[in-house]
Amino acid sequence: MDLTLAALASVATLYAMLLGLWLLNRLNFWALAVAVLVMQEYRYNTLGLFQKQRHFRAPKSMLPLGAPVSSGSDDSRRKRVRAEGSGRATGRKFGV
Repeated sequence: MDLTLAALASVATLYAMLLGLWLLNRLNFWALAVAVLVMQEYRYNTLGLFQKQRHFRAPKSMLPLGAPVSSGSDDSRRKRVRAEGSGRATGRKFGV
């Protein structure tokens, strides 16, 4: 059974590669150039077309139950949510 699945996977991979090359031939070289430009824009975001959220902070509702929550210093505009008493924000008293 394993050999059959390996043979079918290799045939499917070869078929997908040939289909992709045929589509590239039918759509012309410029389709590849546009795809590369879109990929570079997604990676470097020079024009601002793709908005990425680079940092994720968990909302208070996602913290463990019973975790003491502090909102950081009051003079900052952005509030960070921390579970106190734990080095890894597990919400446990001694970080165990």
